[in-house]
Amino acid sequence: MTDQDPRSGVKCFLFDFGNVVGFFDRTITFKRVVEFSDGSIDQALVEAAIHGDGLFVAYEKGEISSEQYIGTTLQQLGIQLPFEVMKEAWSDIITPNMDIIQFLPRLKKASYRLVLGSNNNPMHLEQIQKQFGDWMKPFDRMIFSHEVGVLKPEREFFTLCIAACGCRPESIVFIDDLEENIHSAATMGFRTLQYQRDMKIEEELARMGILLETSLPSQDN
Repeated sequence: MTDQDPRSGVKCFLFDFGNVVGFFDRTITFKRVVEFSDGSIDQALVEAAIHGDGLFVAYEKGEISSEQYIGTTLQQLGIQLPFEVMKEAWSDIITPNMDIIQFLPRLKKASYRLVLGSNNNPMHLEQIQKQFGDWMKPFDRMIFSHEVGVLKPEREFFTLCIAACGCRPESIVFIDDLEENIHSAATMGFRTLQYQRDMKIEEELARMGILLETSLPSQDN
């Protein structure tokens, strides 16, 4: 196989990270903070403080630092914790999705370009770099929202992804778990696959007419 499957026209795969390459369980953070407060605050209040009032969006767009984000969150909750303690509670919540991780080198071997496009933040990126290590090496480019100042599902994010892929959107397969991101990419001409946990990725791609070399039928048939 060369730089694309000639029957499908696909040249690049664009992957989301969260709940595709790695599974996030944010309830771990919420429960830890409740424990830190000795049960004086409930989990719903913690979740609202962490994700409410535009603070989380500002953090994922790179508009505020990790220290500002953690400091403001703790202030809203009325508790005091060392930054490093809260950072660990916030970051250590990711489980590798080995089905996708083991599939990436196969795509790379088949000469597809691989790009990661993720709404992310500095603390989670540091955790990903520490925890995932060599698993991320198949990616040719990685685009993180906090580094580029724009989030999915905004079209500007996908414009950056098109440039990173180096081909037209109809030659890109975008794989993400969120419907709003899939819809936005589809309106721009991407081929899309909404990922669900335990999905058989190779089977889904085959339904889209994308076959890896090891899955191609014998030419003798």
